[in-house]
Amino acid sequence: MTDQPILCCCEYINKSGERNHMLACCCDCEDLDKACDNCLCCKEIPSDTMRNITATISDRCRIPWCCGHGAIQTKKQPGILMKPKLTASKLNENESHNIQVDTSVMIPAGEVTWIDSRPIEGLYLVTWCGFCNNRKPPRSGHCYVCSSCISVRDHHCVWINNCIGANNHRIFIVCMIFFLFCGLYGSHLTFTTVCTPEMYFNWILFPNDCRFIYSDFQTSISFVTACYVSISTAVMLLAFLQQIMLISQNITSQELHQALVRKKTFCGIYAYNNVHNKGFLRNWMEFIFRPSRSISQKIPM
Repeated sequence: MTDQPILCCCEYINKSGERNHMLACCCDCEDLDKACDNCLCCKEIPSDTMRNITATISDRCRIPWCCGHGAIQTKKQPGILMKPKLTASKLNENESHNIQVDTSVMIPAGEVTWIDSRPIEGLYLVTWCGFCNNRKPPRSGHCYVCSSCISVRDHHCVWINNCIGANNHRIFIVCMIFFLFCGLYGSHLTFTTVCTPEMYFNWILFPNDCRFIYSDFQTSISFVTACYVSISTAVMLLAFLQQIMLISQNITSQELHQALVRKKTFCGIYAYNNVHNKGFLRNWMEFIFRPSRSISQKIPM
């Protein structure tokens, strides 16, 4: 039995079994070089090249960790429960009648007093996914873009073209924090550079005189870009505050949406009968430290 090598916090074993370092994340990527050459020559990039680039990026996206095993890999998948056996586009009229639904797990709508991510259709709570042909556990949801059921599904993010679920929700929040920091710092630095700044409270600069920003082309471009960055940062801040509000209640966007449909919310932001809510502090402890958010035992499986 061979002993595993002891790695420093920034080293890791890549997908090829070679010892690598996080600082070399942009090195030795032949597929990326080929893709850049094809873009410069206005040529089509093969799909195999794009898959190799995606796999390389996923392998090199790591976080330093002092455990002797090197940098740990961030999870990209949101927590896929089941891929569909038959997609909606492949179902014909005969095949659609052959799907067997487990009627033993059907829950009458009158017995559903808790907040659930699964919708209520007709007289029953939907606990079966007709697309995946599989049971839908509590807090899960089917994504029509990803074509799969996601564990603890929050929403589908169009910017990363991926669902936010059990395995990547924390990484998503970290990315939002970095986006807000870079947007605020970058726009503030640009405004105080192109405009005449003034010192307030003896430690912070604010733009004061912006009358001459359009006298120079580069200055005007920088100012307009900073304005657009400020707008996008403000939008991201609203989304971040919504996530803070949801995590504080231990509820997902999909569960809050179902609570709105069933009229079990206060002002559209606080959900009644949320059996997952353990209090502000315990909700955040669970979100940060637990591998996945728990499912209350009060919900029948």
